[in-house]
Amino acid sequence: IKSLPALRALVADLPNTEYHLLASHYNASLFVCEPHVHLHVLAPDWEKTDDESILKHLRSGAWPESFDTVVSLLCDPCESTDGLMGLVPAKNKLAIGNGLQLPNGSPAHRDESINIAILIDQAFQVSALPKLSWFPRRPVLSDEDRKEANAKMGTKNGRWLALCPFAGTAERNQPLENWLKFFAKITALKTFQFY
Repeated sequence: IKSLPALRALVADLPNTEYHLLASHYNASLFVCEPHVHLHVLAPDWEKTDDESILKHLRSGAWPESFDTVVSLLCDPCESTDGLMGLVPAKNKLAIGNGLQLPNGSPAHRDESINIAILIDQAFQVSALPKLSWFPRRPVLSDEDRKEANAKMGTKNGRWLALCPFAGTAERNQPLENWLKFFAKITALKTFQFY
């Protein structure tokens, strides 16, 4: 979800470029309604699958034969992503540690959207970072998303604040004590506009 404003800024800077986005099945719904982006979704078990099966799955969904540039938007090195990039034929392949870098060599202490915009700026030689605030951070919800939310959570009245406290990797998670303090603070508030 943190990549949305940076991707939107990229498309605004280079509107005539053809963009393809490869996402996990967990994150794919965030990009389904994004205009100007061709979405490709990895099979749920892709990490346990051989290379040929991964390519066969991707080619079944209008996957181009080759790309000009492939960019990993992950802000930490990731072995499985490196393996995926190795499968994709492209003139240029860019990732953290391979043509792209973050200030101080780390994503720490910066908003993830800012980190992703920094990577996009380097990869495409654009100015996405200064334009982040121009674009909403929220995903575009489809009717299917709304139906699923209603089925799983029921009808809600008033304003609700939803939290997703855990990152994908243990080293990126906030300590549990920080979340406990945060929950105590926000449950005492009458408005969530600050957040």
